[in-house]
Amino acid sequence: MEISQKSRENTINKILNVIEQCIREQGLKQKDILKLCESKGYSVSQSELSRILSHKMVLGLYPAIALSDALDIDMSAVLYPNRWRKRKWDISPENFIVDTEDQAIKNFLGDYHIIFHSTDFQEDKILQGRLVLYPQRGEDGSRYCAVLLSLDTGEKNENGEEVLKKYEGQFFASPLGVAYCVLINNEWKELSLISFRHRTFFLKKVKCRAGLAMTISAGEKKEPVVHKLAIYRAEYNLTEAQKQKVINLLRLQNDSDLYLNPTDLENADISDVSPNAKSVVKSIVSKLPLNEYYVVNREILKSLNRRVSYEEIDEIISVLSEFVENQYTMNLGGEDDRKLFDLLVSIVDTYDHN
Repeated sequence: MEISQKSRENTINKILNVIEQCIREQGLKQKDILKLCESKGYSVSQSELSRILSHKMVLGLYPAIALSDALDIDMSAVLYPNRWRKRKWDISPENFIVDTEDQAIKNFLGDYHIIFHSTDFQEDKILQGRLVLYPQRGEDGSRYCAVLLSLDTGEKNENGEEVLKKYEGQFFASPLGVAYCVLINNEWKELSLISFRHRTFFLKKVKCRAGLAMTISAGEKKEPVVHKLAIYRAEYNLTEAQKQKVINLLRLQNDSDLYLNPTDLENADISDVSPNAKSVVKSIVSKLPLNEYYVVNREILKSLNRRVSYEEIDEIISVLSEFVENQYTMNLGGEDDRKLFDLLVSIVDTYDHN
């Protein structure tokens, strides 16, 4: 009998703790809670609520149901979290960092610009949008970081209105040093995963982050695609030229060498780079051998002028990347599947013959 009584008390306390936590976080007063209960059709008196919250009265079944419904708490998720997770896809807080009060998540919260190159190989345009990370509560009352992405497609509908694609999802971090953003758009039937390098910011908010997105390509032919993107705080208002510099950083480079033809090198706009960086770019023509292309990389650029800093080398690479034929995306097409299938078949055949 003693074990049963203890279990009953633990169950009541578990529900009451979640209710009290919701009240604190929403900054509700007792009169606000009573109005919420009334709006849901429940009758809870002021004295009853006061005695429950001051722990002078045991939480009964009816007020537990009334308060949970009024505060949008799923009691089944609170009481049976393991069963709830089996029924519903969930990011386990036991293995991932999800709580928005955790310092690992807290300083990532807020508004960001998001920018990347179009995933349609026939288009040469920049796509931009707004990414918002904000605290939210799950069905079990626990805190998590919700995500809202509004993306400007650059297209207009028949009424001349801009076409925006809106995604919702969750942001969370792994103790392994990676943060994830899972996004879904039910209207367009798209699911995307964005990965970021992660570390905990204790004193300042995160200013910007480069990300790697796995999603579906734009255009008529839909294929799985991987591309880089950048997010940066709303306080940064970049010009179009500055945005292009960000885009140049997002190219997926297959190797560290840049292949530049003489014409492109002559047309490179180096007006905004430092004097050291300008002298290095000019010395490419006079000091490097030319076949069909000039071949440069970080080491070669450094050898042309030992005084140039690595930050200035980054400037040079950003400018010259505009003329490099590296792609912005990595697509998985039918040819990739065919090659993999042929390889597996050949392995099986070789194994059978041996």
